[in-house]
Amino acid sequence: LTAPALNPETRAILPSSIQAKDAAYVKFQSSLSNGIVALGRGLDIVLRENENFPTNCRENLLKNLSDAGKILVSFFHDLSFSRRKFIFPYMNKNTKDILEQCPPTNLLFGSDLAEKVKAAKHIESSGKDLKASTPRSNPRTSPLNRYRPTRQMRETGPKGNTSRFHARRSGNLNRKT
Repeated sequence: LTAPALNPETRAILPSSIQAKDAAYVKFQSSLSNGIVALGRGLDIVLRENENFPTNCRENLLKNLSDAGKILVSFFHDLSFSRRKFIFPYMNKNTKDILEQCPPTNLLFGSDLAEKVKAAKHIESSGKDLKASTPRSNPRTSPLNRYRPTRQMRETGPKGNTSRFHARRSGNLNRKT
């Protein structure tokens, strides 16, 4: 059991920081695969040494070891899909949509990535041929008021008496005498 390698086509478009992140995930998967292999060897021993284990003990061992194996294999699978998720933002939408459906093999996006990308481009061009072109509207509309420029709203302060100074100047302050 080995971690899926990054497809060469994908490696070419990724920045070095994402390649380093992917390499770290590959190390996690490699360590995890070593644990899965060791667990499988333990299961193999329990199955081969059938008569050396009491029935109750053997059944408990098999159940717990197989549950642990399922958890580790599921985690291995999830790591492959996590690697794909942080690579998808560097792909265009049509390619991403097609590659999301492809399971990882010995390569992260499957062994026939180039053919899948060509298929995505073909689908995109076919879609453009089928889509009716929309008339372009004038992005800049002219103002309806030709005689004077439009009124620009100025940013004003809060309304009302905001300070004692302004109130005193206008004579609106009730003085206590």
